[in-house]
Amino acid sequence: MTQAFDIAEIFSSFCADGERASEFSSSVIESLASNGEEIIFDFSGVRNMNSSFCNALIANLIARHGDQLLSRIHFINCNETVKIHLRSALTLVQLQS
Repeated sequence: MTQAFDIAEIFSSFCADGERASEFSSSVIESLASNGEEIIFDFSGVRNMNSSFCNALIANLIARHGDQLLSRIHFINCNETVKIHLRSALTLVQLQS
């Protein structure tokens, strides 16, 4: 099963609240990741984000679940700024491994 999340709708066009992202990741995404589901993060409408938000939403999740989650998680409709933060979060996970 695939679950898609409209990040701008959930958080706004500027994603900066790392605490809220962490809470969402723990309460909503964690169970999907644990159950082997495909997860789509749709960033259409997100103009900017900070590293705290991205690390809390993505990096911590991948650090807990490893490579098996990477093959089931998808990022769509990302502008260049979002791509930079996503790459940075993924690099952070790799450096911590």
